[in-house]
Amino acid sequence: MINNYNEFNDSELCMMIKENNESAKDIMYSKYNYIITSIMKKYLGIIKKLNLDYHDVYQEAMFGFLDAIDKYDENKDASLKTFISLCVTRRINAAIIKASRLKRKVEQEALSIDYTYDDSKLSLQKLVSDNNKNNPLEQMTKIEEINDTISLIRKVLSPKEEEVFNLLINDLSYKQIAIILNSNPKSIDNAIQRIKAKVRKVINKEEN
Repeated sequence: MINNYNEFNDSELCMMIKENNESAKDIMYSKYNYIITSIMKKYLGIIKKLNLDYHDVYQEAMFGFLDAIDKYDENKDASLKTFISLCVTRRINAAIIKASRLKRKVEQEALSIDYTYDDSKLSLQKLVSDNNKNNPLEQMTKIEEINDTISLIRKVLSPKEEEVFNLLINDLSYKQIAIILNSNPKSIDNAIQRIKAKVRKVINKEEN
């Protein structure tokens, strides 16, 4: 039983944790749980927009935290604080990307087609048709038809573009997508422009 944790530095506590010392794990959590809280605040808007359970995402963050303190190596990694932040962020991002793929709101609700994205001011209708004229989506009255078109769209996208597309059609702005994919907003905006061009090409081919 450890009586005074002030006697131990982070490296020593990590060694104790690797030896399955639960008390050391508790004190490490008490010392650094503010990192999880701080990172979670950044994702509140995204969690709400995707209608995710906050506690489920927090649990993923905890897994990232435990993984960090278990695998931390001061000879290879940055400071423990930085390493924890990295592992927690990666775990949250992976959970959100997985949730966005499963959700596939556009394939379940035609309403998503009319959603106007906050930053780009584009609905999916405008995304697939210049000036929204002769928009083929307006002729699609069945969700099945929309799903077929979206399936064709995904086939022409690169892996990175598909990740952006999946998040975009789940009502996330390009700034939120940049956070999740750990990319700068300009890069995401460029990806959206490429997606728009490819989507229009698919739609035009469907019309002909």
